[in-house]
Amino acid sequence: KYIHQHKNSLIFYISFVKISLLQVKKKRQRYFQMRTIIVIMLCTILYSCAEEKEVVIPENVLSQEKMATVMTDIHLLEASMTLNFSNATNLINGPEMQATTSQLLKKNNVTKEQYQTSFVFYAEHPDLLTEVYKQVLNNLSQLQAKVSNEKDTTSRKIEPIKKP
Repeated sequence: KYIHQHKNSLIFYISFVKISLLQVKKKRQRYFQMRTIIVIMLCTILYSCAEEKEVVIPENVLSQEKMATVMTDIHLLEASMTLNFSNATNLINGPEMQATTSQLLKKNNVTKEQYQTSFVFYAEHPDLLTEVYKQVLNNLSQLQAKVSNEKDTTSRKIEPIKKP
C-alpha cells in the first residue's frame, strides 16, 4: 500500500537521482577534457621553450665549409651547362654532367658517397643546410665581385687608339 501511495514521489525521486548522476558524469567528463587540454598546452609550451640541442656533425659528413665549397662548384657547373647548351635539362642529368661532377669531387678530394651522405645529413638538418647555403651565396658573391673587378681592370688597360 505504501508503495502504491507514494509511487509518483518515488518515480520523481528516481528520475532526480538519474539526472543528478548524469550531470555529475558530464561535469567529470568536462573536467577530464579541460585537464587534458591544460596538460597538452603545458607540454607544448615546455617543449617549445626547451633549448635546441647542438647537432654534432658525424665524421663521415663533410664540414660546413667543405660542403659549401663543393656545392659552390656544383652550382657553378650547373649554371655554366645551362648557359652553354640549349638542351640543358638533358645534359644536367646526362653523362656529361656526371663526369664533370666526378671531376669536381676529385678536385675537392671528396668521394661521391661522402657527398651524398653529407647532402642527406644536411637536408635532414635544415638549420645547418641554411648555414651551408649562406656560405655558398657568400662564395658566389665573392666570385662575382672578383670577376667584376677583373673586367674593370681589363677595360681600364685598353685605351682607345687616338688618331693624329
